[in-house]
Amino acid sequence: MLLLYAMLGARGAQPLPYSDFKRLLYAGNVSEVTIADDAISGTLKANGLEQVLRHETLGRLQCTNGQPCRFSTIRVADPALEADLEASGARFAGQATSDWLPTLLSWIVPLAFLLWMSGMVAKKSGMPAGLVFDVGKSKARVYVARIPA
Repeated sequence: MLLLYAMLGARGAQPLPYSDFKRLLYAGNVSEVTIADDAISGTLKANGLEQVLRHETLGRLQCTNGQPCRFSTIRVADPALEADLEASGARFAGQATSDWLPTLLSWIVPLAFLLWMSGMVAKKSGMPAGLVFDVGKSKARVYVARIPA
């Protein structure tokens, strides 16, 4: 799941501490922001980053000269975030997250694993494959005796 999120969600965004994000926001170096339930991502303007960020943070962002770079940060409960974004003039939007796929997989994968394991146990013990699903079926037969009249 984390690999899937890394491939689809952040798309090359480099991690940035929230305090550095706020400093860049106040300095007007943030051009676009997308706010999700637990993360904030966006694009930084290429000019003027050296005056706001430390050298090691700037090196981690891997911004090339003249090209805007992407960032991501963990969302912190900040009631003034919307007002700060409006004051800085950055474009911002919310992002709805859908958790139906992880929830569905959390039910299907364990069930499939248990069925696969029961099949492997049945195969190793010499039982026919269909016998695993015959648990609870009665093999009793009813014989009706006819009484001569």
